[in-house]
Amino acid sequence: MTPAQGYAVTLGETMGLLAATDTGYLPHISHMALGIGGAESNVAVALARLGTPVVWTGRLGADSVGDRVVRELRGEGIDVRATRDSDATPPPG
Repeated sequence: MTPAQGYAVTLGETMGLLAATDTGYLPHISHMALGIGGAESNVAVALARLGTPVVWTGRLGADSVGDRVVRELRGEGIDVRATRDSDATPPPG
């Protein structure tokens, strides 16, 4: 990266998103797809796809959803600077 090129920094939350794979009322849905989303990460992805170097920073749970957020953002070429918070992870069961 040259000094004239610069980079973008986004700061905020990214969430795990559940989407029904069938139509109908939620109590009758048997399958859901897991993705990620949030304004800051959506902007980071869009900028990265346009060729802008991007840093995303935020706090994530120390769980598999947090792992997925990191993996998907890094897969888009984004420099992820995340704090992993075990207190933000719900207990099992």
